[in-house]
Amino acid sequence: MKHSVDFDIGEQYGSEYKGHYIVKRYTWATRNRIIEKYTQVNPTTGKVISTDKTAVRAELILVSLAQQPSGNPVSLQKLLSTDIESAVPSELIDLIEKHVNSLNRVSPEEEKNS
Repeated sequence: MKHSVDFDIGEQYGSEYKGHYIVKRYTWATRNRIIEKYTQVNPTTGKVISTDKTAVRAELILVSLAQQPSGNPVSLQKLLSTDIESAVPSELIDLIEKHVNSLNRVSPEEEKNS
């Protein structure tokens, strides 16, 4: 089983993102801690009130990034940004997430529901 994937990005997403990336597998505990961090549960019933799925996905991408170009162009703030000028391009997020999901064996159905 592979533990990491490395790939290079050209300037198609902007010059600041150009360079070498390595994504690594994350542990079950890491995944669950991130999910718990962004999940609000009713203390009486134990039912989930809400989950910030976007933040969960962003944190999982970030925890998986073992290497990125100098200056760390992919940050949590930029992954979660709603400002088109400062956000990480969605196509680049999709590419990184594809590698992360393949390493962690996330099915297309699980990805759709997360």
